[in-house]
Amino acid sequence: MAQQSMKRSWRDSALLPSMDDGERTPRQRLPGRKQNFADRLIRARQSRAVFPDFENHPGRPQTLSAGYEIQAAVVEGLAAMPVGVKAGLSTPEAMRAYGLSSPVFAPILAGSVVDAVPNKPVAVALPERGLVYETEIGLVTRSDGEPASCLVVELARPSYGQDATPAAPDIAADLAGAYQFVRGPLLPADLEAPALSLTIAEGEPQILAVPKPTELLQIRSEMLQHLAKWFGNAVASQPGLLLATGSVHAPIEVRTSVKCSIAMSDHVVLDLAFR
Repeated sequence: MAQQSMKRSWRDSALLPSMDDGERTPRQRLPGRKQNFADRLIRARQSRAVFPDFENHPGRPQTLSAGYEIQAAVVEGLAAMPVGVKAGLSTPEAMRAYGLSSPVFAPILAGSVVDAVPNKPVAVALPERGLVYETEIGLVTRSDGEPASCLVVELARPSYGQDATPAAPDIAADLAGAYQFVRGPLLPADLEAPALSLTIAEGEPQILAVPKPTELLQIRSEMLQHLAKWFGNAVASQPGLLLATGSVHAPIEVRTSVKCSIAMSDHVVLDLAFR
């Protein structure tokens, strides 16, 4: 019954503005070629397969706006409630490389978030093709509307294949490649200290540059605007939303069994084991 209720809630919230007085109408199917592109992405996600010929598909989005239209159709086709939003291509270097003035945003879907338990490693099952691992700083919306900071590990698996070179509209359409999220503990209010350190297997720890609180709050506003635009104000205003604000280190591709840990002041706060 809970799953059926979730789907009804998603159908109710999958709305776009239609009139100045705030009324909303259900989202219509996209024109044929765009909808076919969206359907291919939906099948790729559901079957954990690859959409290899996307570059030559006639419905491929040519603009970021078209990419977001397809993104919304993909989410509706998956029938999953958005429970947050993530920022992709969020570093200044990535935005310059893709010709963007702001990150690419995508919803985090219900069922894709795992909460880490203190002192217990999180087991991550490796699919046939590798995952891309990123550590991020997240914001959780409290019931009073104020954000609390937390640690987030994002596991990305783009639908286009590991060797593909998608453009920004393709990335937006594919929910920014997001596959699963591991939500770790809340962080101190002063995010600039202590620093986080990431260790992969027996390698040397890598110090992670944590964003400043002002930077997090600036991007938070953009993320909530995106969520409200595509999925309705009711979704964007609900407490408990997870906002993943972007990676604090270069993406790491995981193809084999490996362990990693993230520490704060020499105290391990999150362990993962990829198998």
